[in-house]
Amino acid sequence: MAEINDLNVTDASNTARFPESMAPSNVNNSARALEGILARWHKDINGSLVAGGTADALTLSANQTISAYYDGLNLGFEVALANTGAATLNVDSVGAKSIVKDGNSTALAAGDLVAGRKVWVVFDSASDVWQMVTATPLAIGTDVQAQNDYLQDIADLGAPANSAMLVGDGTDYVLESGATLRASLGLTPGTDIPSLTGGGASGSWAINITGNAATATSATSATSASSASSVPYSGITSNPHDFAWESVYSGSRAYSGGAGGQQTYEWRINGVVREMVSPEEFSVRTAIASAWDGSGEGGWTISKRVFTNGGGSTTTLQVTVDFDGTYYPNSSGINFNIYTNSDNVVTSLTAV
Repeated sequence: MAEINDLNVTDASNTARFPESMAPSNVNNSARALEGILARWHKDINGSLVAGGTADALTLSANQTISAYYDGLNLGFEVALANTGAATLNVDSVGAKSIVKDGNSTALAAGDLVAGRKVWVVFDSASDVWQMVTATPLAIGTDVQAQNDYLQDIADLGAPANSAMLVGDGTDYVLESGATLRASLGLTPGTDIPSLTGGGASGSWAINITGNAATATSATSATSASSASSVPYSGITSNPHDFAWESVYSGSRAYSGGAGGQQTYEWRINGVVREMVSPEEFSVRTAIASAWDGSGEGGWTISKRVFTNGGGSTTTLQVTVDFDGTYYPNSSGINFNIYTNSDNVVTSLTAV
């Protein structure tokens, strides 16, 4: 008896039931035979079959006539008994073949076949096994988190309040917000972190700092924080910061390098500094003081670096100016404006 696997994907090649010039009296029977092929195939894949045999040696009676397994043979059936380990499937007594999962590399484990559950298998002729294409059950506690008291705590909280966070209180998980949350996180203003009290963009703010740092100071706010050139400080003895670039030198330096020449300028850094100062802590802005000498405009570049000889007042900023054309400054030289964002309280630069 012909079955679905005997049909050809090329229409013109399906001549067994409907040959050319067939007698009209045979058309009905041929059509019914084709319907039977489709019906048997459908019943074998729709999960209506029920497996027999034992828990680990399953048998199946198909609606189709199956005399040999072929690659891609697809069957769906209901499991009668939960398996206890590796399992096989024998269809129409053709032969028992292993059922595998995860491709064709892993034998079934106990409980992969669940009684009453419908599964689908496809025969893989290359490996001579049935591949189970139905997902295996998830193991609670292994594949997914098992229910426990902590998960129940979270479930019992219900819908969280606006701005609330989930935190542990040492025993349970709870939702907290506001001052309670800040205290749990060790962020109490005025105790763990600085607090600001006062009013408005143009009012006075009290800065309250406690802990290992020195005690409080206060400052009058600018219209906006970004417009302040610096924030005054007092009473803080460890690593005070200026919060904006501040001018530490403004003046003219003579140039004697001539056309295409180079000249290096140095400044002694005054103030409290650490042993090394980073070049990024200085911004050097330059302009030609007055007229140019020479003819034909050329480019000029500035490089800068900082070196030290033991820290303190001997720390020196060095700036090199290169002229690569025939233009160069006259005797009035170059105007320098130097700014710092140093956290080392650099007070000024002295030309060397």
